[in-house]
Amino acid sequence: WLPLVHGPHRKLRSERGFASQPDVVLRCREAADALGATPLDRPEDVAVNPRTGNVYLACTQNLGRDEGVAEVGGRRLDTRTDRASPRAPNTAGHIIEVLERGADAGATSFTWEIFLLAGAPRGGGLVAALPTEHAGSLTAELTYFGGATDPAELSAFANPDNLGFDADGNLWIVTDGTQPGKFNDGCFACPTDGPDRGQVRQFMSGPIGAEVCGCEFTNDGATLFLTLEHPAEAGSATNPQSHWPDGGDAASRPRVIAIEPE
Repeated sequence: WLPLVHGPHRKLRSERGFASQPDVVLRCREAADALGATPLDRPEDVAVNPRTGNVYLACTQNLGRDEGVAEVGGRRLDTRTDRASPRAPNTAGHIIEVLERGADAGATSFTWEIFLLAGAPRGGGLVAALPTEHAGSLTAELTYFGGATDPAELSAFANPDNLGFDADGNLWIVTDGTQPGKFNDGCFACPTDGPDRGQVRQFMSGPIGAEVCGCEFTNDGATLFLTLEHPAEAGSATNPQSHWPDGGDAASRPRVIAIEPE
């Protein structure tokens, strides 16, 4: 980890434009860029496994990966692939697993690995292990599901967005973006350890045009809350894509839903 502390780092001093520690905090991304933090592929959410303390980071996608030097919002970025962002273009996104030293959230160092390279596991692109050599030059079609080897047991998914955990340490993933087979966005569950590690299974499908968000459980684990944002996004008032959730001629609208066992 790179501590973003005003003063000790010469790049985070007043003469470099950072007036104080609150200024560093408010301009966190600029401060991180100044210290050389790793640019990732649209990181969207972070979740901590309650059983192991491991941290999971969803990187939704990056269609501009490996296109030379890019100017983005005043930032000059090297878009070359690397171990943390190994595919170009990264159309399906991936999830990184971070193991804090000593399982301590206050640790200043960690190890990490790619947990999932999303996409369609069927079609010959699934690998049981990521290569150690040339690990930053993988094709867009290559997928990795935590070491799982049977594509028939896996659900295809892309563009992981929000993450959550249940009390058993299963990772829950909701998506935002084009899915394999052009299916709707959805919610997926995945064990993070044991013999079923990486076996992503689809739990629900959202309505057409909706991004699925949220992924929060009640304390007893009996209810899952999901947010269904901008349903029928590609439609219009005169040519609606759907009338979810009310049906008939009603305009589509977002909802928070609760899923419970019967």
